[in-house]
Amino acid sequence: MTTITIALTAHDVARCVEMGDVRNSRHAPGSTRFGQGDARAVRDDRLGVVGEFAVAKHYRLDWPSPQDLQSPDGDVGRFEVRATTRQAGRLILHDDDVPERAYILARVTRDPADGSARVVLVGYYKPWWGLRANWWEEHRQGGGCYFVPNLCLQSMPRRLAS
Repeated sequence: MTTITIALTAHDVARCVEMGDVRNSRHAPGSTRFGQGDARAVRDDRLGVVGEFAVAKHYRLDWPSPQDLQSPDGDVGRFEVRATTRQAGRLILHDDDVPERAYILARVTRDPADGSARVVLVGYYKPWWGLRANWWEEHRQGGGCYFVPNLCLQSMPRRLAS
C-alpha cells in the first residue's frame, strides 16, 4: 500500500490546535461525542484538525471550508479525515457515515522537542464498499463503530485527478 507523509511545522501545529479549540467550543456546553469526556473531546478535535490540515496541505485544497469548520461537504474537499496517534491505529467508521465519501486514515506523530508533527496518510475506504460484521466493536458508552483493517484500505493517490 502506498502511503503519503506530510511534515508540519510547529507553527502549522499551533494553528491546528487553535482551530481545534474553536471547533470544540462550537459543541453544546457539557455535550460529549461518542461517550467522550470534555478533555478527550478537545484532544480529538485538535488531532482531527491536524489530520485535515495535512490532507489539505498535500493536495493543495482549500481548508477549512469557507462556510465552517464542520462543512457538510466533507472535512477537506470531498474527503473525511480520521486521525489517530496510535501507530497501529485503524480507520474508524460509524453507521451514520456518508456511504459514498472517502474516509482517510491519518496517523499523527508529534515531535515534543520542537512541536512539529509528521502525518502519514495511510489509506482510505468508502463505507459503500461494505462494512464487515467482524470489524464492529462495542464501546463502553455511546454504542460502537467499525475498525477497518489497514489491509483493506486503498492506497493514497499522489495527486488528485483534475
